[in-house]
Amino acid sequence: MCAGLGVSRAVRTWPSRPAQAVFKVAPSMTKHEVKEHLTKIYDLPVQRVMTANFAGARVCLWTSSREREMWLRVNVIALL
Repeated sequence: MCAGLGVSRAVRTWPSRPAQAVFKVAPSMTKHEVKEHLTKIYDLPVQRVMTANFAGARVCLWTSSREREMWLRVNVIALL
């Protein structure tokens, strides 16, 4: 399931605060899976993982309508 992990943006604050990154992942991923993936693949010392669920929005066109997929936003705080 780690293949669904995609970075949407990364933010670096001033040196006295930890680095923060925001990821957009599949809604089936857990906080533990995200932390494990970042630690193993990127060797990133993750301190905290926060998540927020986003429902798929309904998009209406002239002749048809569809729904966008659900997704999960993950805020990661790491010590660098």
